[in-house]
Amino acid sequence: MDTTTSKLSTQHVLRVILVLSLLACGLFACVQDKGAGQTEPQYTAQSSPAKEYVFAIHPLHNPARLFEIYGPLVDYLNRNISDTRFRLEASRNYAEFDKMLYARKFDFALPNPYQTLNSLGHGYHVIAKMGDDEKFTGIILIRRDSGVENVTDLKCKRVSIQPPRLWLPL
Repeated sequence: MDTTTSKLSTQHVLRVILVLSLLACGLFACVQDKGAGQTEPQYTAQSSPAKEYVFAIHPLHNPARLFEIYGPLVDYLNRNISDTRFRLEASRNYAEFDKMLYARKFDFALPNPYQTLNSLGHGYHVIAKMGDDEKFTGIILIRRDSGVENVTDLKCKRVSIQPPRLWLPL
């Protein structure tokens, strides 16, 4: 037998061994333990929550700050309402938050005013609010060095409103 034939047959034997090894591993992975399915029930000291509620806040702050501000409220609810779990969820940006909000992924949400109006058409209801409806119209954020002291200073200026990409001259 020459060297070329010897190399080919060695490679062939190694491939066959590899294939058989993989088949054997696959077969052993499919074998069930005879005791499987006949386990005793396991009990814990505390029963698992009946329902988990997702509480979401619009992404005004970064997630770390959001959890710092609203985490204690969620912790309080989890300590004081039995058989229920509340989870605080953060969104990366307003677009992601809007998508999840309007798809009704949150059980409770603290949206901004614009999102609140839009969420009413997606099955949400306002159950709590801060202040009187007649007094609340929105919020205007400006840079400290802008020179704007009152709303009339915005005349003939461009302002950004939610949702992004809408610009209206005043």
